[in-house]
Amino acid sequence: SACLVGSGDVYKRQVLSHCNSLAYEQQLRQSVQQLKSRLMNLVNEYQTGKIDSKVYSEGEAAILAELSRLAQEINKHKRGSEQTNANIGLGLGLGL
Repeated sequence: SACLVGSGDVYKRQVLSHCNSLAYEQQLRQSVQQLKSRLMNLVNEYQTGKIDSKVYSEGEAAILAELSRLAQEINKHKRGSEQTNANIGLGLGLGL
């Protein structure tokens, strides 16, 4: 009986970890969308003459660097969550 309870607790922790992982990945994706929006606003400001090429280049470089960092973080996170998914397996229908 204690063995079954312990196994269930491990499984619950794995499911909770997986849910947290999905939430974190969604947060990263929202950050990417915000940066893309900022980049489009920057392009618009440059095209309408509100900012000069120097300000545009600096802003673009900062946004692209952050996008690159977030892409790396998403890829690293995906590699880590693949193992979590393998640990959970197909047992979601078994009930907790």
